Amino acid sequence: MIRSLIRNVSGATAVEFALILPPLLALIFFVIEGNRMLWTKQAIHEAASNAARCMAVGHAPCDTTDGVRAFASERAGKWAVKLPVDAIKAQSNQTCDGETGMNRIDIDFEFKSPVAGLLPGFPKRLTAEACFPAIS
Repeated sequence: MIRSLIRNVSGATAVEFALILPPLLALIFFVIEGNRMLWTKQAIHEAASNAARCMAVGHAPCDTTDGVRAFASERAGKWAVKLPVDAIKAQSNQTCDGETGMNRIDIDFEFKSPVAGLLPGFPKRLTAEACFPAIS
């Protein structure tokens, strides 16, 4: 009787599936969240770059600091990222990489992800910086 139980493999597939499913789902979840983080990082970099360029041109809506911040938030929104205006810092006549007279945009964005608590190196904050020469 014991020999027949050892040779019986009818439930082996179900057991293997039960053992493989949790790590497979975890891997898929981590890949999705990692890509979402990269997408968000690209969105805030693009928003910072476009806002710095818009600030340099100085036409509406970027003729005021609040307008530049709203413009950057709107640009991030086109990437489906809700970037709060208070996460954006716009400054004119700054030094960037040794160059003076630059318009500078700094974004410090809190990235909310359940993975941040599970993986020690996963970022909880994403930052972006962009500079563009002021047009005189």
